Amino acid sequence: MPYYRCPAERYGFDIEGTFARDTIITRWPVILKDTAQTVREAVEAHSDPTAQEQGRHIIEKIETLTKEIAQDGEVRNIVEDGGSNIALYNAQIKEFRERGQASWFNLPWLWAECYLYRHLRTFFAVQSEWKTFDPYFTSKSSSFRSSSEAVIKLAQATLNLSTTPETLQQFFHTNLQLSLWGNASDLSLLAGGVTDEELRKLQSRGEEEKKFILRNDEEKVWDWVKSGMGGKRRADFVLDNGEFELFTDMIFADFLLTQTPFFDEIVFHPKSIPWFCSDVLPFDFRWIIATLHTPEKFFPASVLDPSSTAALVTLAERWQAHVDAGRFKLAVPLESNLGDAGPDFWTNGNEYQRMEHLDPALVQGLREKSGLVIFKGDLNYRKLTADAMWKSTTPFEKVLGPLNGRFPILSLRTNKAEVIVGLDDGVEERMDKEDPKWRYNGKWAVVSFAPLV
Repeated sequence: MPYYRCPAERYGFDIEGTFARDTIITRWPVILKDTAQTVREAVEAHSDPTAQEQGRHIIEKIETLTKEIAQDGEVRNIVEDGGSNIALYNAQIKEFRERGQASWFNLPWLWAECYLYRHLRTFFAVQSEWKTFDPYFTSKSSSFRSSSEAVIKLAQATLNLSTTPETLQQFFHTNLQLSLWGNASDLSLLAGGVTDEELRKLQSRGEEEKKFILRNDEEKVWDWVKSGMGGKRRADFVLDNGEFELFTDMIFADFLLTQTPFFDEIVFHPKSIPWFCSDVLPFDFRWIIATLHTPEKFFPASVLDPSSTAALVTLAERWQAHVDAGRFKLAVPLESNLGDAGPDFWTNGNEYQRMEHLDPALVQGLREKSGLVIFKGDLNYRKLTADAMWKSTTPFEKVLGPLNGRFPILSLRTNKAEVIVGLDDGVEERMDKEDPKWRYNGKWAVVSFAPLV
């Protein structure tokens, strides 16, 4: 099939006052500094001289990268590190060089941000003692611990939930919105720190009115699900953040399995490398279940009592039973770890309009087996829309290009970047006056659905 060429201009770093510009000037330096500090603390805690030396080398590489970005240096080829997408990234770097666009400030924002995390991964992957080190796990787990009260309440509510035919649609919408607003605690967006109270406020957005959802296709999704989804009984979650968001995704998935008659299998698609500070790795999926199973080892004693402890353990046992029975699955082997070789479409820098060109087997598998493919979070939305400067009223289905209709697509996205489509006339103008940062501050959202054709 022809290689997709987006008809709209991509977001880049060249316009002052944009969130893209702020990302490369302000946010990336903070993220890189925090990453280096995490490695520094790990080096100080390490007793092995080889690991210490390698760790110091990683820190030097991160500091050099930070300077190269600030000085608008040329991006480097990714060296062979045993991971995926190397040839694809390097071929695209060659194209940028041929066009004279291979320096950091001249790259498309979406591609550059993906390349940044893939390039960072090499620093760790080529060091024997750091191949399996996730520099973001500590922050992910700390954020989850800060969400302890919400986790306990949701666990208890999930175990006590009992639907009827009359309430099924209502609870479907409730769980969908829970998964939507769980994305509000993106650690890359919160680079530089956030208080526990601020985190709780972000995560409670789903309790507020639907006015914060600027495009809401919930009814279309429900109509598709209750119609039987073309005879398929599987849902796929293309995951975004770990910690609290992954927990809410698993709550939604559990609801689909246990409370509706429509689903009997959920497949979760994680990343293969540390990605955008907080994305789900296979270990994070296993860790969530293990942590709930032994809550006294992780959650603050102040939030635990016999009832809450029992709820967390019971939910962990239920989810482990889903895993054992094949109702919960990862799209990769369950025991996959960092450093394990294998393809990973989700960590290349391309928009999803090129999915069938780059990974036809992935598209075919989703088309044949999945009744609903749920893309979580802002980055997945940016890739679905090619991170381009569409008019805000452009239909969601139109910007999907050749991916439209190949399989049923549900995007649950809290707004953390400037691209936005599918809005009614006048919404953009109203929001520009009401909240000038509405496109990227995580307070607003869209629920966008494109059916199977």
